[in-house]
Amino acid sequence: MPSINGQKILITGASSGIGAELAKQLGARGCQLALLARRQDLLEELAADVEKRGGKAHIYVCDVADKEAVHSCFTKADDELGGLDIVVLNAGVGKPTPANDNFSSDTFEWIFKINVFGVLYGIEAILPRFRKRGHGVIVPVSSLAAYRGLPGSTAYGGSKAAVTNMMEGMRVELADQNIQVVLVSPGFVKTPMTDKNKFDMPFLIPVEKACRKIIRGIEKRSREVQFPFPLFAILSMAKMIPNFLWDRMTGAAAPKSKSSSKTDSSTPSP
Repeated sequence: MPSINGQKILITGASSGIGAELAKQLGARGCQLALLARRQDLLEELAADVEKRGGKAHIYVCDVADKEAVHSCFTKADDELGGLDIVVLNAGVGKPTPANDNFSSDTFEWIFKINVFGVLYGIEAILPRFRKRGHGVIVPVSSLAAYRGLPGSTAYGGSKAAVTNMMEGMRVELADQNIQVVLVSPGFVKTPMTDKNKFDMPFLIPVEKACRKIIRGIEKRSREVQFPFPLFAILSMAKMIPNFLWDRMTGAAAPKSKSSSKTDSSTPSP
């Protein structure tokens, strides 16, 4: 099992949450890091932290929804670090998308642009360089939310389902080229993103524990890193539940449109 110590690793969405914690843990293991995110001030703070822990950090201000910016930053990072070994495509966003009176495809487009195309832009940028060197590891971050459609979270879940499906296929295609895909599918992880959730999050785990699992999975070259196990087991079994039963089970939690409710028309939509 190859050690991740001292490896040259790029991380998108590095300014907070899983990305930031990964950078800290990898810095403590002597890794050279390329840290990408939109917020320069947070990147600078993180880079200083990484350096204190014994790692090396280069920062790149980049919006992963911008294809040209992604290509430019990945190319620059690969050159400056002397050839990346691993890219962690972690940047992601989420927002409730109920099919109510305020339904808009604009939110879906924004989420898919970051969660799906942000991953694809990164792969497109690094793949020729990995091919030329004859090795490389791609680590896209998906979610257990990809396993079954959930009312009110259709954009986020749909975007992660797209990533999971694409990476399962791409993993097989790239194996013969010695380019490995390690798909990461977390459940609820305590981060600034999940702190905004107004609902119960079963089996919520600390970000530190989540990142230790991710690093272990990368070292093992796991095909998919799923955690926490109880939620993974539940959602894996949920795939086998007939659609009519799944609809009944999740129907109570489905957001309701004003036009379909019995409340007065002046009542705000959930």
